[in-house]
Amino acid sequence: MYSLQELWLDENDIYEIQQNSFAQLGNLEILSLEDNALTEIPTNIFLGLNSLLELDLSDNSIDTLSDGGFLGLSNLTYLWMDNNELVSITNGSLHGLYGLEELWLQDNYIDSIELGSWMDLGNLKILALYDNELESIGKDTFKYLSQLEELKMADNMISEIENNSFLHLESLIYLSLHDNMMNNLTYGILNGLFKLEKFYCDENEIEYLDPLSFSDFDSIIKIDIDWNDFGNLPVELFKGLSTIDELQLDGCGITTILDGTFSDVVNITFIEMDDNEIEIIEEFMFKGLFRLEKLYLHENSIHTIMENSFADQGELQELLLYDNYLKTLSEYIFDPIHHPKDLYEFDIKWNDFQCDSR
Repeated sequence: MYSLQELWLDENDIYEIQQNSFAQLGNLEILSLEDNALTEIPTNIFLGLNSLLELDLSDNSIDTLSDGGFLGLSNLTYLWMDNNELVSITNGSLHGLYGLEELWLQDNYIDSIELGSWMDLGNLKILALYDNELESIGKDTFKYLSQLEELKMADNMISEIENNSFLHLESLIYLSLHDNMMNNLTYGILNGLFKLEKFYCDENEIEYLDPLSFSDFDSIIKIDIDWNDFGNLPVELFKGLSTIDELQLDGCGITTILDGTFSDVVNITFIEMDDNEIEIIEEFMFKGLFRLEKLYLHENSIHTIMENSFADQGELQELLLYDNYLKTLSEYIFDPIHHPKDLYEFDIKWNDFQCDSR
């Protein structure tokens, strides 16, 4: 058994692991205990598994991680503990996991993370905490995770995030706060996220957006803040975001776009602003967005589109204007010389167009 490299014990009724159960499996690289009846991880239970790279404990009933439960697994790279009954991550419960790169803790009941819990996880790249019961994030919650690249916290109950809470995450490129209970996004919350590429904060309850919320987003590619309640955008919100490619703003109660709001997002290719309350498309709204390929403005209250409103959109491929209140449409909404040559979808159905039969 000492030469065994993979051991799959899925879908049994294992409810306890006794001490020294794996003592003779020093070459084991993969151990799967998925879908059993385990309720705890006792101290030192995995001693002897010095070569283990992957450990799957998902779909059990684990509610307790004893201090030192993973000691001896210094080479472990992937750890799955999703769909268990964990309620907290305690300082000491993850000690010894120096080589861990991915930790999957989604679909538990985690409502607290003790300071220092990630102390030995300096090499962690992906941390999944979605579908838990977290309500707040403190400024040192993610201390020691300087190599983390992806942080998934969707579908919690987060309503409060302290300023500088992500300051330790200097390598982060993906952050999801989708479907939480945040009601404001103030300056300081997202400080230090200079390498962030994708930010999801959709389906929250955000009523206030600080104009400097995204000021540290030097590398951002996508921002999704749709289905919130903030209304009109601060004109400085996207200042300096020249790297952004996609912006999702649908369902936010926007009534107008102030002059200069999009002036710095010069490389953007996709803007989604459907399901808002916009009434007029002004000539300046999308000025300078020469690379824009997709623009979704359907299901607003648009009744007027000014001439030359899309004059700079020579690369436009999709323009959705359906389900608005348009009665007429000028032939000069596009630049007559640089008319979009690749426009393959121009959807204006379900408006109030009046036909002149004379």
